[in-house]
Amino acid sequence: MLVKHLGDMVDMDPRDAAMQNSILKALKKRGPMLQKDLYYRSAGQKVGREGFNRALDALCEKRLVIRETTNHVRSFKVSLAPKKTVNAQPAAESV
Repeated sequence: MLVKHLGDMVDMDPRDAAMQNSILKALKKRGPMLQKDLYYRSAGQKVGREGFNRALDALCEKRLVIRETTNHVRSFKVSLAPKKTVNAQPAAESV
């Protein structure tokens, strides 16, 4: 099914697209957080653990979010990836 996701029309499950948008929205609003906290902040229980993990894995593959390990077993800190400047032009030198 074609859905609008991250500004593009893509062929994906609408629930996955909604979960990815919810994850990005929670990270933009609250900043980096543990994966378990992100699950609750993004209402991951609507799609379940499997759907949440699938959406988070897809965002990590697209390099929109970063998942870092912590000192605890099976605990991850999730944050937004830094934005890259695509068309950065060096400043013109004045003579």
